[in-house]
Amino acid sequence: MPPRSRAQALSPKVSNAVPMPKLKKVMFAAAVEASQILLKHFGKIDKVIKKGETDLVTIADKQSEAVIIRCIRDAFPDHGILGEESGQVEGGEDSDFCWVVDPLDGTTNFAHSVPIFSISIAVTYKGKIQMGLVADVPRGEWYFAQLGGGAFVYKRQDNKFAPAKRIQVSQAKTLGDSLIITGFPHSRREHADKLLRGLRAMFMTSRGILRLGSAAIDLCWVACGRGDAFYEPHLQPWDIAAGALIVREAGGKATEFDGKTIEKPGHNVMATNGFIHKELLREVCGAWDEGK
Repeated sequence: MPPRSRAQALSPKVSNAVPMPKLKKVMFAAAVEASQILLKHFGKIDKVIKKGETDLVTIADKQSEAVIIRCIRDAFPDHGILGEESGQVEGGEDSDFCWVVDPLDGTTNFAHSVPIFSISIAVTYKGKIQMGLVADVPRGEWYFAQLGGGAFVYKRQDNKFAPAKRIQVSQAKTLGDSLIITGFPHSRREHADKLLRGLRAMFMTSRGILRLGSAAIDLCWVACGRGDAFYEPHLQPWDIAAGALIVREAGGKATEFDGKTIEKPGHNVMATNGFIHKELLREVCGAWDEGK
């Protein structure tokens, strides 16, 4: 368990339902155990299964998710769980709590021995994201946020966590001064023209474009100011549940492409430092909607 941050307590209704420190403890414990599995398999994957034209899954995804689900079930047997590989896990359907789990975000990178991948775990209460953790496993950067409590990063090295450091979004005021992070969804072939129009808009207006291959890390890089914005269409709840909360708690903004707040994570997602949000929405959505 990492040292405590100065995060504020959640609402009394949530705190009375489940002690918040226990939620955080279980979240970190599950991610620590899962991260050990990922590191054990990294660089040694010899079998990759195709879930679709461009979507992969490995034994590491499955083992990581199994460990996370076990840790959650042991501590909170009545909670709901939504996992990338398992879908809605049986049990917990009537609970106000639901854990949203991506056991390996960046599977393509992982399968090709590219050290950019993460674990993403979030907890929702009555449909609203309350707590999120993104573990950037290769770099040992563990990003955490709690609703109303700010966003933090813990450095993990030699199986130990350093004290948390608060993170904030950047201060870039225009697209011309901004590094834009993007990603390509599994449906990229179907939407190639729209995606390329969006990229062209960024070529013409931004300082630079970056593609990492892990939406959870992309969001955390916006939260800590390494990037100024991130956008990607057709994401799933487990891709961004934790990261979107971390961005907002770091002072940024996370919405759908139509500018509406992400109430239930997923779909077309844009996250920025807040300053460039309207400008980026205009450029990306204009390109995305062109030629409908």
